[in-house]
Amino acid sequence: MKAPALTAVKSLTACLWETASLSPRAMGIVRDLASVHGPDRVVVDSCQRLEYYGIGPCRCDAPHRLHGLEALHHLAEVASGLHAAELGEDQVMGQVREGVSGADGDLRALAGLAVAAARAFRRAEEFDTDSGRLLDRALQAAEVAPQGDLLVLGAGRLGRLVAERGAALGFGGIVVASRRPPDERWLQALNAAHVSLVDLHRWSSVDVVVGCLGATADPIDPVTELPPVTRLLVDLGSPRNFVRNVPTAVPLITIARIIEARSPGEEERRRRASTRLRQVLVERLAGAATDGASPLGRLRKNVEQIRRAEAIRLAASNPDLDPVAIDTMTRSLVNRLFHRPTEALRDAPSLAAAIADLFEPGPGSH
Repeated sequence: MKAPALTAVKSLTACLWETASLSPRAMGIVRDLASVHGPDRVVVDSCQRLEYYGIGPCRCDAPHRLHGLEALHHLAEVASGLHAAELGEDQVMGQVREGVSGADGDLRALAGLAVAAARAFRRAEEFDTDSGRLLDRALQAAEVAPQGDLLVLGAGRLGRLVAERGAALGFGGIVVASRRPPDERWLQALNAAHVSLVDLHRWSSVDVVVGCLGATADPIDPVTELPPVTRLLVDLGSPRNFVRNVPTAVPLITIARIIEARSPGEEERRRRASTRLRQVLVERLAGAATDGASPLGRLRKNVEQIRRAEAIRLAASNPDLDPVAIDTMTRSLVNRLFHRPTEALRDAPSLAAAIADLFEPGPGSH
């Protein structure tokens, strides 16, 4: 990354709107407010927030705004899944990458750095979860056991993950409803049935219904378009799938309700993870500040060559150890050891050059 992009960190602005479990009408209002942004801004659109990033100030009506390193850190947090309803779920990384793919110049470089830091952080944290776990959280929030029939509305990625999780939790029967039939292979793997959305009202009753319809889907009227729901109604849509005639006889759990139900312990875990991610991001920024031709850049390059060769040697001599874990641990150790010295050497290029010479690979080095 060139120096101008690093200078642009101070000018980075993030404009944020909370959108978790908004109605389609409220979501439309937010999108209208956000439409004032021009093509020089990139948008990250997740199930919880609508975010615009750009270089320079912004005078839009966003209720939340971040600047500089805080904005960049926030983007890395979002990409890492630290703001997701299910901590660490992987779908949001794709949403961020899609959102920033159209960025140009300094904004593209900064967004790429945030995504790279998030990916490195996720590898180190070994997150192993996905959006299907939102079903667990909804059941816990409503204090409902995973029993009986499960009806999943929507056959996209979220719908498939929820259906798979429902099967793993032990629901007796799983039905997926959508306008078009999904891939039969994953339905067969779950021993699940498919039904058209327009035929749902013909059923006698269902125990648990989970709405996983996409942002462009028409809202569902639970009274006229669904069979009677006996135990739990879950709305994972953004905007909401159910907005009128919602029955009061059974609990309704939304993404917003799942977020509200987080325990203090989970909130503390997210804060600690955010602190670790910030360190990764700052280290990436420090590394980007020096190219390979500068004394510091040459020093980091030489040290990295030694680290990589040693990691390969350790992996070869210890076949029982995970090579990825070895690489992650050695990289983290080197970054910690060299962070303060490289900061101090920024104002002493002659000394940095002399130290870089000490780390030059010798004859026979790999």
